[in-house]
Amino acid sequence: MNSPLIQRILGRILADLLAQERLVLVDGADVDQLTAEITSTLSNAPGFAQFGPWLAGGLLRSELVDDFYATDADLSEMLRNVDP
Repeated sequence: MNSPLIQRILGRILADLLAQERLVLVDGADVDQLTAEITSTLSNAPGFAQFGPWLAGGLLRSELVDDFYATDADLSEMLRNVDP
């Protein structure tokens, strides 16, 4: 399930969250590091129907994330509308 397309989609969503100031990374972290960390957990992902809760959980557990201000519904909507 860890394909270049999925990595690109996750990277785009995370970059959009950063641009919208709904995601704040710790000093020294960047979106590429976070994308790599999140995509490394894709084998545990329950499927795209549960994308929002899965991604939110991953972001909340990440030591690269300082603050996070999006809901599960926000994340699911971003997935539906992402332009990879």
